Amino acid sequence: MENINKIIAITSDKTNDGNGGNCKVIGIELDNLYIDDPEEICDIFYTSGIIFSNKLYEYGIDIEINDLIEIIPSKINFDIEENRNIYVGIKQVNKLGTPVIDIPSEYLTDEYLDLENITYFCNSNNLIQPHITRLYLCDHNQIFGPLKYENNKILPIKGKETNTFEYHIEELIEDELLSHLYLIKEPRVKIKTVDCSTPAQLVEFLKDRISIDRADLNLILKVGQEISLINNKDSGLDLVRLKRAELYLNQLKLSFEQLQKLGQNKDWAEVVKNCIDEHEEEFEKAVLGKLHSNLDEIEKEIETKNTELVLIGELLEKEQYKLSEMQDQIQVLESKKMR
Repeated sequence: MENINKIIAITSDKTNDGNGGNCKVIGIELDNLYIDDPEEICDIFYTSGIIFSNKLYEYGIDIEINDLIEIIPSKINFDIEENRNIYVGIKQVNKLGTPVIDIPSEYLTDEYLDLENITYFCNSNNLIQPHITRLYLCDHNQIFGPLKYENNKILPIKGKETNTFEYHIEELIEDELLSHLYLIKEPRVKIKTVDCSTPAQLVEFLKDRISIDRADLNLILKVGQEISLINNKDSGLDLVRLKRAELYLNQLKLSFEQLQKLGQNKDWAEVVKNCIDEHEEEFEKAVLGKLHSNLDEIEKEIETKNTELVLIGELLEKEQYKLSEMQDQIQVLESKKMR
């Protein structure tokens, strides 16, 4: 048999002692030639492409069932008993590849990634397993990444941007045992870099560009003209960020309930808190002014009602006097009848 340098496989089970198990072979490096055709693989590993090692999980770090792995074999025993799988001795075994998570195209754009929204979608649908730390995203048109997954958040690996690549299915590993598509190496054809800034990072970016020394919500409505002027001078990611920031800030029409929700967002909480603290006296005056205005209206209404009550009292007094006179007249008439 030719020299097999490397085996790409997917773990499928464990032995009772937890150290060994069977694997499904999906790729072979044979005399420095890579083979991934299923028929060719089954010709070499004639046990339906299934191999066994008794040290698979013992030698592999954090390897679990249905993981994509790379095996450097120490020996391969093709001479086996009936109903046994080909035995592979292990020199080295490692997890392999980066998962590519397929998400709906409406969550992806050509210019930027809203990673907060994408994270919420992925976590809500349990698309990211706890052991995943690196990933790509795709929509069968483009591949976005690489990205990292830390503290239940999808983030750029470095900075505030990531890349887009052309989607070519032949570069991806797909199998029914795998929960996602996988990339063994970075896609070949890069398209461009896209922005991944959070809303808070966009505000910081705006502060740098329009010379605002604090994240002051009272200034939001005043920066539109200056942003438009800057837009005419910038290109690339900076232009994307400016347009995103302009759109984002123009949509901030804050009711009290919305302000509370905004304050619950970790990225915005400090900005909102600082703004409220800084303008606490102004907010207090505004609220008290509204209360005093409402109080004045209530007092006027009470005064009107009191005036109405006085008039009603006077009318009632007149009617009682008339009733008393009528009762006196009735008594006089009844006295005359008795005589």
